[in-house]
Amino acid sequence: MLQPSLFPHTVPLPIRVTDQGIQLFLKVTPKAARTRIGDIRQVGNQFILKIYIQSPAEKGKANQDLILFLSQTWRIPQQDIHLITGQTSRYKTLLIHNITETELRQRLIS
Repeated sequence: MLQPSLFPHTVPLPIRVTDQGIQLFLKVTPKAARTRIGDIRQVGNQFILKIYIQSPAEKGKANQDLILFLSQTWRIPQQDIHLITGQTSRYKTLLIHNITETELRQRLIS
């Protein structure tokens, strides 16, 4: 979970609500010292959430561990989190089902 001090209320959250669910925009750093959630940054005109994953980016291991970590951290079933872009990139988009925008916002900042 994020520390509220990391996210001033003026910083937009890196999400987009769609008919299919909520898209979450990330930049993932594999082979980190520990798995953790970082801060929100602006990349071009898009805001992204920085995530650090201990796993190496080999054979999808970091992607699997990313989904497992977010599932456990935010108490969202793994089957409700889908990687829709960025399978081999550090920049990724997740699609999260069965959660409201309000619930996801609360989990991002709590």
